[in-house]
Amino acid sequence: IPASTMNKVVQTGVFDPREYKKATMRIPWLQQRHKSLAMLSLVVLALLSLDFVQHKLEFESKVKAFLDETSVDCDEITVEQSLDMKAKVYETTNVLSPTQIIKEIVAIRPHYNCLDQEDERLIANLRRNEYIMPPSTKPYNFLLHKPEEYPRNVITQDIIKDLYGSESQVPRDGYFIEVGPGEDDIDSLTIDFELRHGWTGMLVEGDPKYSAYITDQHRKVHQVKACASLQKKPHYAVLKNGRFAELQHTYSSRIFQCLPLYSLIQAAGNPKVNLLIILTNGNEKKILETIPFDKVKIESIFINLDPKLLDDVVAMMRKSGYEPISTTVLPGEQQQQYLFVKQQ
Repeated sequence: IPASTMNKVVQTGVFDPREYKKATMRIPWLQQRHKSLAMLSLVVLALLSLDFVQHKLEFESKVKAFLDETSVDCDEITVEQSLDMKAKVYETTNVLSPTQIIKEIVAIRPHYNCLDQEDERLIANLRRNEYIMPPSTKPYNFLLHKPEEYPRNVITQDIIKDLYGSESQVPRDGYFIEVGPGEDDIDSLTIDFELRHGWTGMLVEGDPKYSAYITDQHRKVHQVKACASLQKKPHYAVLKNGRFAELQHTYSSRIFQCLPLYSLIQAAGNPKVNLLIILTNGNEKKILETIPFDKVKIESIFINLDPKLLDDVVAMMRKSGYEPISTTVLPGEQQQQYLFVKQQ
């Protein structure tokens, strides 16, 4: 199916058979030898396209209704009253393709968006609401391995070597924060620290399908079921192609509540963070820009980053006292991995 034809269907909501005919006329073997296949494809395309456009329009309507319903008055009295109320629960629709449509339940606190990340009311409320789950007391439940047989992650081993020199030099009872821990056991870079060195910490994951998997692992850390804010305040975001972005009307997006990383650190008691990991498919720089580094105790930071942004990020981090100490080139990918360390 020509991409130009599908794009016109998605943008206009109108399917024009003439567009398909013009495209197929340029393919002689399809025109002459497979007319029946071409006609069948035409029918299937028409049916799928109409269904796809219908779901797209329905979702855009739901987004508008969601924004209308969650618009709030940021008057101080209204905010105070709302913080003790239960979160509103919404059903969002994720239209991935004409045949893959997912319904999800998301908890939203509209008045959070009125508060700055340093507002004590926000921090106090985060300590006692549904977004931050306590460490599990159940036995580990990893899908791929038993805890005692868990394999070493190569990237984690590189981090340990760069930070501490060897496994024996890793401090006991450290603290980590991992933003974007991934969808399975192998993706998370902090399991080694937790299992072998007694570290605890916080996992921040806003995608419901991934956060549900993390919950099932029964890890001995706090779990935050929200995305990390791209601003210095809570805000709504959409999830598209594995990346959170500013809220917009788009048929392949889902609506979520994002919370500032600084607020989450303060809600955890502002612990000394031995290692902060941010792997968010392109939002690393925006998240770093929200952190007032003079008000937190973060020793090292590991991120994915587009090399084009490296100079800006290095300059920003140096102003806060951090230096890059290692770079890992990822073959075939647009991003590279960088490790920054706080200079004493």
